[in-house]
Amino acid sequence: MTRTVRRVLRELGESGQVSVLFTGDAEIRSLNRKFRGLDRPTDVLSFPWASGAGKGRYLGDIAISVPTARRYAKKAGWPLEEELRFLLLHGLLHLLGHDHETDSGGMNRLQSALGMKVLGREIPALRSGWPAARTSRRSRLRPASRRIS
Repeated sequence: MTRTVRRVLRELGESGQVSVLFTGDAEIRSLNRKFRGLDRPTDVLSFPWASGAGKGRYLGDIAISVPTARRYAKKAGWPLEEELRFLLLHGLLHLLGHDHETDSGGMNRLQSALGMKVLGREIPALRSGWPAARTSRRSRLRPASRRIS
């Protein structure tokens, strides 16, 4: 997974450090409730670090629920390891200030491009964050996560 983080940062011309917590649904539900007011598990949460600039800075924390990732991977039709790599990509974009809820599709476009470069494949439509009308498939899953501010 370290390789995925490094590749994403290199593709974006960024550098920095992150911590990643792979956890279960109970813990991520608790984090989601505490920081977002949502009493349910989610797949990934990002906690940006507010200070620091320049090379080698600390970007923040990413928490990933492995059981939720496993369920989403099955629905999307790709292996759990690829789902986890996708969630790292998604979480990193949030740590770097991107927000798919407010940017009119900018993060989703960047995420799709990075999916090809970093993951070596197209992100399944169920995980792309695009509405069904804008994807090649008709089914849709809600966007992967919400940014924690």
